[in-house]
Amino acid sequence: MTAATLNDLQRSLLDYRRSIYRPTPKKTVVEWCEENLRLTTRQTEHPGPFSTAVRPYTREVLEC
Repeated sequence: MTAATLNDLQRSLLDYRRSIYRPTPKKTVVEWCEENLRLTTRQTEHPGPFSTAVRPYTREVLEC
C-alpha cells in the first residue's frame, strides 16, 4: 500500500502508530518541572511557573 492509496482513516491510524513509537525527548527532572509546573497563590508567595532560579534550594533535591 503506497501513501497515495491511503484514505483519511488509514492515514490518521498510520500517523497515530508512528507517534506511539516516536522516542520521547530526554529531559532532566528540573527541565520537566520548569516546563510543566505552575504554582498558585495558595501554594506559594511566588505564583506562576516553577523556577529553580527563585527556589535554588529545590534544584539539588530534584536532581537526586
